[in-house]
Amino acid sequence: MTAISTVVPFSIDAQSPSSSSGITASKSKRLSPYMVAGSVIFLLAASPAATEASQSPTSVRSALLQNVDIVDERRGYQRATEFDRGIARLREFREYQQDWDGSGAAAAHQGAFDYAIAYMNELEAWHPAPLTTLGRDGSAILEFEEEGVFCSIAFLPDGEVELYFKDGDDASRFASGPVGSRDVNAFLTDVMNLPAIA
Repeated sequence: MTAISTVVPFSIDAQSPSSSSGITASKSKRLSPYMVAGSVIFLLAASPAATEASQSPTSVRSALLQNVDIVDERRGYQRATEFDRGIARLREFREYQQDWDGSGAAAAHQGAFDYAIAYMNELEAWHPAPLTTLGRDGSAILEFEEEGVFCSIAFLPDGEVELYFKDGDDASRFASGPVGSRDVNAFLTDVMNLPAIA
């Protein structure tokens, strides 16, 4: 048996039954560099390149870390977790029962909180994240504050919405009406620069 060694860590046996059918020793010597090159090209093409991000940290290569604060500052967006925390607070407040403050406050109104949670899901990353709270009358309240501008949306138990807007030293503006009404949505979009209530 004559074996032909190659540069790669395997060898091709020219006399094995699988390769002896018609290939002589002289032909195999001429073919072996091409077979090796073809095998290497096949192996390189068949396996995907491993990116550094997909590799595990080792004693030589540390884990890839990303500073979230720098990324958020560079993009100028609020982090999604601030909105998630606001929704979680609304869900918690929605479970408050009668006299939750010990002074006779009304229980949280389920419909008002459902509207508030649905509205929170409509906000985009560039909107300021609101402070979410519960009114003594059972209403769900979203308060927005950014660069001297304050506004609030109160979803009332009777299906009405109260909107308040204050920009610095300018006079306060107020609107109210049924959820999703034309006047309410116009005030939200034109004055408060927030999405309409669907």
